[in-house]
Amino acid sequence: MMDNDKSQEYERARAAFDALRMDERAAFLVESLVAMVADGVGEAGRVVKEVVDDMAEALDGLSCADDEAGAAPKGGAGAGAEGDGGAAPKAAPRRPARKTARPKGKAGEK
Repeated sequence: MMDNDKSQEYERARAAFDALRMDERAAFLVESLVAMVADGVGEAGRVVKEVVDDMAEALDGLSCADDEAGAAPKGGAGAGAEGDGGAAPKAAPRRPARKTARPKGKAGEK
């Protein structure tokens, strides 16, 4: 960027920065960097929230459309035991936790 392309605010800030002591310059740069990272994280959080909200809205629209159309529960008509209102089937049982290997000792140790 050429010098004549810079705003007056930039030029004033640059001149003020040049007038600082070295320790003040270092502190200013660190504070500026932290503020810039915080702003970036905040913006990323807003974008993620927007995406999640859009997805939730789309999924809500899909489930409402299914309800309005009188769609049968997953698994077709008669899914589930009689008298359970077509409740979803029970989840599959969980697998037992895997045992972790013990660290090997030195040769000859038990």
